[in-house]
Amino acid sequence: MKEKLIEEINNLPKFELRGIAVKQDDKYIDNDYFIAVIEEGKPEFVISVVSNKYQLVQFKDVFIPAVENIEKINNYFLTYYKGKAYLEIYPEGEEFLINSKERVGLALKNSVDKAWAVNINFVISSKDFPTITLPSKLIKGLRKVHVGNMTVAKDFLNIVNDVKEAWKRIVDEFQNYQLEESELEEFTKQTKIGARIKKKIEKIYEDHKPNLWEIFVLVIKEIGKRRYKSEIHKKEKIERITNAIFNYALVLSI
Repeated sequence: MKEKLIEEINNLPKFELRGIAVKQDDKYIDNDYFIAVIEEGKPEFVISVVSNKYQLVQFKDVFIPAVENIEKINNYFLTYYKGKAYLEIYPEGEEFLINSKERVGLALKNSVDKAWAVNINFVISSKDFPTITLPSKLIKGLRKVHVGNMTVAKDFLNIVNDVKEAWKRIVDEFQNYQLEESELEEFTKQTKIGARIKKKIEKIYEDHKPNLWEIFVLVIKEIGKRRYKSEIHKKEKIERITNAIFNYALVLSI
């Protein structure tokens, strides 16, 4: 499994920096301040224009050191889209299981268009809803990862029990909070779930008053059903909505 993943990472696109020339008075003049990021062998397609001080980091230099720090991998998910790469790793071991339906994993992402900083987060994979990213502020010991420091994956594995406890606490608190129908308008506004999903939640109130956990699962499942340009876009959307719901819960002091 690990060898297969490393091979796939090595097959991800690689990039290089090229100088930029600007046309001025019918002449091309080299730009001393900006450079272009292009995919190797494809100079006609510019991924991004960046400062000449920009440090280009290849995907393999971010992902492979982290993979090598994990003894055995149960499963993984790797995807790429136009300068962005995203990797989920699920280590082997009972300690990474939350219950029969949920497992803790690591998510790493990097981009060469400066849209994403190099970072690593915990994710929860579930049989009931699409994979979600846990906001780092909810987990003590979680910290941002910088270029050249991906061995920090070892440290993340050491606090997996804290992650599991944090997740169980979130689920318990969400299950214990009944969302009043009068709160739905503000919930919709704060989380930006849209009118279609709001109508689905309103249907629930015709039968019973839902708790926040029931609504959370419904929202994430509905977001996951939509069609996206890429899996990267889908991951970004789910992460934005997840963060919005967690922030809403924090305001309520749940």
